[in-house]
Amino acid sequence: MIFAERVRQMISAAPMATERSGPVHVTISVGLAMAQAHDRDVEDIIQRADRALYVAKSTGRNRVCTEDEILRDAA
Repeated sequence: MIFAERVRQMISAAPMATERSGPVHVTISVGLAMAQAHDRDVEDIIQRADRALYVAKSTGRNRVCTEDEILRDAA
């Protein structure tokens, strides 16, 4: 989480140079999930991370969201 947040901040703070449009501000959204004992395979982890990514995008973009946030919102 800390690493993803640092990367997100660094990307949003540094405009990308373009030849035609000049500097362009770029942001990222990140979805994180941890491996769990009940996971059948890596696809289970990817599905949870993907859900977290869509939550990050739908709640404002330019943020890091974990699977824990999805569980808290569902409760």
